[in-house]
Amino acid sequence: GDEFNEVEGRRGLPLWAPKGLINPYDARSNAYNLKGSNTRGFRAGVSRALEGGLMHIMCMGDSLSTGTNGASTVERTSSPRYAGRTIAEALGVRNAGGLSMAPAGPSSLSDRWGTTGTVGITLPYITMANTSTATYTSEASGTTVDIWLSNASNTCSYQIDGGASVPVTAGSGAQTLRKISVTGLADTTHVVKVTATANTVYLLGIAVTHTAGVAVHNLAYGGSRTVSGGAAVNWTDTGSGGLYVGRKATWD
Repeated sequence: GDEFNEVEGRRGLPLWAPKGLINPYDARSNAYNLKGSNTRGFRAGVSRALEGGLMHIMCMGDSLSTGTNGASTVERTSSPRYAGRTIAEALGVRNAGGLSMAPAGPSSLSDRWGTTGTVGITLPYITMANTSTATYTSEASGTTVDIWLSNASNTCSYQIDGGASVPVTAGSGAQTLRKISVTGLADTTHVVKVTATANTVYLLGIAVTHTAGVAVHNLAYGGSRTVSGGAAVNWTDTGSGGLYVGRKATWD
């Protein structure tokens, strides 16, 4: 793509590095050196995917890597999902989907999302007033839908592919993450609609994934470098601005 060069990695698999930063590792500009000695988790995930399991990749970022570019249906080459598809193709396994952040919709950074009613952004969530809706159309096929909410959310409901509406009770009141999972779905793309049935619902994002392949969870949202005291706080704290995602799932 425009932002990355491809270089040959172990066993001929391609690796990507920002232009001008391809080997060797430069401590002045590289935060992480992609090489065998410090990618044990990554290599274990690759092995799992090659053996028919699921590899999880979590990517954190800001608006530059949120995903689709406004009205365009073609994802940016800087999108983690784009890189995930390329990795899956290189490994000869399937693109297993992944998480898409809800704030990308109202901020016009992704056309995979659509909203109705009174919907705002309180990063890293969208805030949904009573009767408002948020709808996500997945880019990849999958058999599992995960809906990520804040436990501070009031009641809501969800529909998958226009099916029956399923109620969701209010959370515990804390600004911590809550996942609603639906498994055993048809292996196809899915349309997931969340409807607020009271004030206020905090929706982080929706993931459509498969049980095998490479799943890339794109935890990027606009402004993440400037809100809540900085990027490190955004991704690690337990307060209202923090995702606290590191302990919520297994990442490779």
